[in-house]
Amino acid sequence: GHTIGHAIESADKIKHGLAVAKGMYFALIYSLERNYLSQQSFDRALSIIDTLGLLSGIPGIKPEYIDLVSRDKKKDRDLIHLALLKDIGNSFTKETELEELKQWMAQKV
Repeated sequence: GHTIGHAIESADKIKHGLAVAKGMYFALIYSLERNYLSQQSFDRALSIIDTLGLLSGIPGIKPEYIDLVSRDKKKDRDLIHLALLKDIGNSFTKETELEELKQWMAQKV
């Protein structure tokens, strides 16, 4: 959740932990839509985050998040390293084309 979370933190001027939790929400959706994560695991993870009260006020992707992601410290040329989930407790890092992530985010605006 850090990649999009940092963009949320910068754009919305909210606390780091809350921004990362909101970024985790988008990382879960990305993982689900890329078939890395099952619907059952997605629902369970979302339930855990929601139980902690971290999902209230989840925004859609704002255009400024897309620009800010381009400046993330995990960016390496045209690639960005995303932490994604295969299951709860089973994360992995995926080197992703920055343009692919930006296009995905633009669909969520």
